[in-house]
Amino acid sequence: VHEGEFIANHKAVNNPELSPLFRMIDFAQRNNTVASLTAEDVSIALGQGAGVSARGEVVHQTERPVNVMQNNIDTTPIDRLANILEDGIVADVILDGERGLHKKYTSYQKLLKNPRR
Repeated sequence: VHEGEFIANHKAVNNPELSPLFRMIDFAQRNNTVASLTAEDVSIALGQGAGVSARGEVVHQTERPVNVMQNNIDTTPIDRLANILEDGIVADVILDGERGLHKKYTSYQKLLKNPRR
């Protein structure tokens, strides 16, 4: 952590009331818009007004998705995908045979030696 940064502890991260706020901040950091967040944006993330949703959409309170306004926030497909990516994706590799790594690598080496023009 650098000067001017902070870390949220596990209690804050696991608090469903704060989850929309953390998602909004994360979205804004990934899109280089975090410096332009306003109090109104925080209000909408917490379901209290109009502003920018956790997904970066401009919305008004009446347009808020139901799952963000509930205490039990449903996990969205994007959240599930993020969790899968954080945990890593298992990849099986075939070593031998027609589709095996050895045959494909050998073919690749031949292409490098004799590139088509």
